[in-house]
Amino acid sequence: MVADMSEQDIVTEIRVAAAAAQAARATPGVVRLQPDLWGLVRRFSQQVWERVTGKPYPDVAGVEVQLDDESATIELTLVTDGRHPAASIAAAAQRAVVEAVTTRTGLAVTSVAVHVCEIDITHRGQPAPTRRTSTRRRAGAPTPPG
Repeated sequence: MVADMSEQDIVTEIRVAAAAAQAARATPGVVRLQPDLWGLVRRFSQQVWERVTGKPYPDVAGVEVQLDDESATIELTLVTDGRHPAASIAAAAQRAVVEAVTTRTGLAVTSVAVHVCEIDITHRGQPAPTRRTSTRRRAGAPTPPG
C-alpha cells in the first residue's frame, strides 16, 4: 500500500514504472499502455513524486510495480497493433522492460507480466486494409464475358 511506503520507495517505484513504460511504448507493435482502475486513482504517489523530484509525474499508465528489497516485479497492460502476433510483441516488450529497468535503476527485475487487453486492428490510426475480393469461381458457374 502506498501509505506504508517511504518517500524514497515511492520515488523508486515511479522511476521503475517510468523506465518500464518508456521501454514498452518504444517496442514495435505496442500501440499504447492501458491503465487499470488503480492507475487512475494514484494521486498520492503523484504528489510525493512532484514534491521530492520537482518534476512532473511521468506517464506510467498501464504499468504496475511491486518493489521487494533490491528487485522489482512489473505488470504491463498494453494494446498491440495487430500487424504482428501479440505474443511476439509481448515477449519483445518484456525483454525491453527488463533491460531498461536494470540499466536505469540498477534493480534486478524478478518478472514482467504482460497483459494484452486489446488488439487495435486500425494499425495505429490507419484504416485496416480492405478485404480483397476473391477471383475464384464456383465449379460449373458461367465464365463472365470479357
